[in-house]
Amino acid sequence: MSAPSSASASAGRSLWRPWWALILVLAAFGTLCASCGGVLLVGSLWLPSRFAPAFARATATTPPTATPPPTPTVTATPDLTAREPFRAVVQVVALDAADKPLWTGSGSVISPEGLILTNAHIALPDAGEPAPASLLILQAEQEDRPPQPRFYAEVVQADRALDLAILRITRDTAGNPLSPETLNLPYLPLGRAADLRLGDELTILGYPGIGGNTITLTKGEVAGFIEEAPYGPRALIKTTATLAGGNSGGAALNARGELVAVPTRFGVDADEVVDCRVLVDTNHDGVVDEDDACVPIGGFINALRPVDLAQPLVDAARRGEIAVPTLPPTATVSALDGWADLWRHPGPRLDYETFDVPVAGWAVEEDYPTADVHFIDGAMFVRLREPKLFHSFTSPVEAADVVVKAQVRVSRRVPGGDFGLVCRYQDLDHFYSVAITEDGYYYVWKMLDGEPYELHPPAPLPPEAAFRPDHWNEMGMICFGPHLVLWVNEHPVVVVSDASLRQPGDAGLFVGTFDRAGFEVAFDDFEVRAARR
Repeated sequence: MSAPSSASASAGRSLWRPWWALILVLAAFGTLCASCGGVLLVGSLWLPSRFAPAFARATATTPPTATPPPTPTVTATPDLTAREPFRAVVQVVALDAADKPLWTGSGSVISPEGLILTNAHIALPDAGEPAPASLLILQAEQEDRPPQPRFYAEVVQADRALDLAILRITRDTAGNPLSPETLNLPYLPLGRAADLRLGDELTILGYPGIGGNTITLTKGEVAGFIEEAPYGPRALIKTTATLAGGNSGGAALNARGELVAVPTRFGVDADEVVDCRVLVDTNHDGVVDEDDACVPIGGFINALRPVDLAQPLVDAARRGEIAVPTLPPTATVSALDGWADLWRHPGPRLDYETFDVPVAGWAVEEDYPTADVHFIDGAMFVRLREPKLFHSFTSPVEAADVVVKAQVRVSRRVPGGDFGLVCRYQDLDHFYSVAITEDGYYYVWKMLDGEPYELHPPAPLPPEAAFRPDHWNEMGMICFGPHLVLWVNEHPVVVVSDASLRQPGDAGLFVGTFDRAGFEVAFDDFEVRAARR
């Protein structure tokens, strides 16, 4: 799925720059840490834009401001659907209460009464995301025309583990209730993924949004199968087709035109950015325009969820049953009281770097083709050579509850530059982070399964933090239980709660930039301590 491509997409996943579509480059170097005897790792991500706090799910299609009259439905005849299966593949747009798009994806009509099979992550919000107020269904009448708003649907069945959901069309675009018996929609018959063999032909239909908003057909073959407990040896189907992220939730058809699988984000390969659009007010001037950094949307999908695993959901939906999992806990801003003692009196020291001399694993300039790293006057200076880059340094403290501190100073300002601290770092796809921008904004976020999630939106640092980018500032982060606390110059700025990453991991720091290279930040007195109360 992908983030909306309009200015109105600032809600939900389209608030930051989505990195599930980023080009990830990991440079890890096994060298000894001078003070802790561990291995220090360096990682880089290319980010076509900084933090677009809503992450792209498919392509962004903004619903029209005026509500169009309901269009006549197309008679569902097997011959019509067989000849033109695209009529049964729809675009799903999640809307907020103001009818602004949060994210989009694809889906397949599987009954003339209006049942739609799609992904759970398209039908439901992920942790930290707002729940959509409605799901708008768009349908194409012609293969060379964008889909048009036709209906509203509701979630009646969902399984987050399978990433599958069933929607039921309930209203037309004017809000009038619809009777399922009168819809008579074009639909795709369900086949059997169990009958697929290596090399069998697959046709994938969906709305990736790359190259336009029309339906896209991709050909491929069955390339293999992935085993996953408790679903057995065919939990996922690998395909030779290269699918953009917006195909998520769409249709994979066999040679008989039967729906046999659903593209899912569980097969996302984040090795290439395929689309980048201006979605977010990254320069904080109150306008989303060409002066803002673009947001990458679309990654690649090469795995399909067999439709056989959706059959229990389909059967339950046909019986009129409703079973929707409770929403994951959203990130909440907690009170700042009570954290001063832990900040000032943490546990034992796990790592400490003064940067008076080059730190093993952080120092060799030729190791980092994307960044210059210099040690001058007892500080480490990191300058990014490339735009749209996230460059991190982590220390293998292998701890979940930590207090991380560092002295930071912006030594060369570039619009869109940011820097910060990370904790519970497993790899480039899993970590927590607090960040400050070069113009004095802060935000809190996490990377989960290769997708970034905003835990607190960009906001100005309070005057009490006394942040001056061209002076030395103390920046700190507490990771304790489900809580993340940002400190700046001995002032607690925000507390955010999120329980999705609880495993021990590394801690470190990062430098990032948007459209311009040359952003440089100096670091000193980097310290990691155990967090104990």
